[in-house]
Amino acid sequence: MCAKVEEQLMKYPEVELLFTKVGSEGGSMSFNETPNTAEINVKLVDKKKRNVSSKVFSIQAKNAISGMFGGPKFTVNEVSIMGTTTRPLELIVRGNNYDEVRQYAAKVLEVAKNAQGTTDVETSDEEGNMELNIEIDRDKLAKMGLTLGEVGAELRIAFAGDNNLKYKESGEEYDINIQLDEFNKKNKEDVENMSLMTRTGSIVKLKQIASVTEKKGPAMLTRYNKLSSVSITGQVAGNTISTIGEEIQTKLAEIDKPIGVDVVYAGDLENQTESFGSLLVALIASILLVYLTMVALYDSYAYPFVVMFSMPLSIIGALLGLALAGKSMSLFSIMGIIMLMGLVAKNAILVVDFANDMVEKGHKVYDAIVEATSLRFRPILMTNLALIFGLLPLALSSGAGAEWKSGIGWVLIGGLTSSMFLSLIIIPVIYVLVSKLLKKDKMNEQKHHKEIAEMEHIHTEMKSFN
Repeated sequence: MCAKVEEQLMKYPEVELLFTKVGSEGGSMSFNETPNTAEINVKLVDKKKRNVSSKVFSIQAKNAISGMFGGPKFTVNEVSIMGTTTRPLELIVRGNNYDEVRQYAAKVLEVAKNAQGTTDVETSDEEGNMELNIEIDRDKLAKMGLTLGEVGAELRIAFAGDNNLKYKESGEEYDINIQLDEFNKKNKEDVENMSLMTRTGSIVKLKQIASVTEKKGPAMLTRYNKLSSVSITGQVAGNTISTIGEEIQTKLAEIDKPIGVDVVYAGDLENQTESFGSLLVALIASILLVYLTMVALYDSYAYPFVVMFSMPLSIIGALLGLALAGKSMSLFSIMGIIMLMGLVAKNAILVVDFANDMVEKGHKVYDAIVEATSLRFRPILMTNLALIFGLLPLALSSGAGAEWKSGIGWVLIGGLTSSMFLSLIIIPVIYVLVSKLLKKDKMNEQKHHKEIAEMEHIHTEMKSFN
């Protein structure tokens, strides 16, 4: 079967080489033994030599091969830089009651399968072989004079045996395995009729203190933070992981959830949440540092506030640039926004600083800001155009890894462009308003000092009269 699949894959011009592992899965650096599984690792030709991305090709190849070979189940996984397979979508359903976890995990699986942009969604909850489930009645157990520990020890001997005893001969030591004779542990009647001895010496059948039922058990038991869990994993195609996560959360909110059961969003969703949180802190810190630096340079708390208005203007252009380029918000995009906080502030600084100098020389505030805007437009335009043209190769790159690094280029280009034009409109208005408030405060302060001086003068005259 693997040889036939390899033959079909090698017919694609996008495939450079491949190698197959039979009996294991998880990537070239993984050694998970799975007897009924084979893994074919495919290396594609350079991106410049093919017209489709690796994700699109993998979906096309999977659909074609699935139609050729009936019976086997084909899934596609991306290979990480460490050589292991990765699955961006990972949901973990956990709780104390395993049956409730399995039932709710089945609903989560359906929601994940129906989410737009998910493929190859699988669950770790697979039915295993038939097994016997023994549920002990504690009340009957107490009436018989037995404990759970004693019953557990007897069951362990019956099913697994006991090798605590040793036999020594000629300096060699041998284990003595004690187990029940003529006992079929797969037969329900044999298990029900298993004899247990109480402390008084009487014999009790297992069916007198417990109920034995046959049912299919899970093929594998997993735990997450000491709780029973079921993992649901899948691939992402044609949509971002954040959009898929929001859709799944919205649909799960409409489904009744058992008490004590919850869903943990792991994988790329967890990594993205943690990374976005840390970058948001970095963004706030960068804004505060820029503001405090300008406060120290201007020796004023008001005019740095005027400069800060250029920052939200750049974010408008950054988001618009991402939308026009068809890029999604990513870690590198947020890093670009953080860089913008320092780059766009210089536009407003050039205008505000020049206007302050003209006001100190005796010009009116309105005349000063109009003159500063007209004279500083050229250097602002030249510096921004130089940055934008320098970032174009990064934004328009199409080589390996361009999908994740081009986003930062579009963020910077969009932010610089919007800030360059909007700052020359909004900043002068804010500057005039802040100057009027400062002038009003200064006049009030002078009036207050004048009233105090007059009061002191009246007090001095009255004292002289006395």
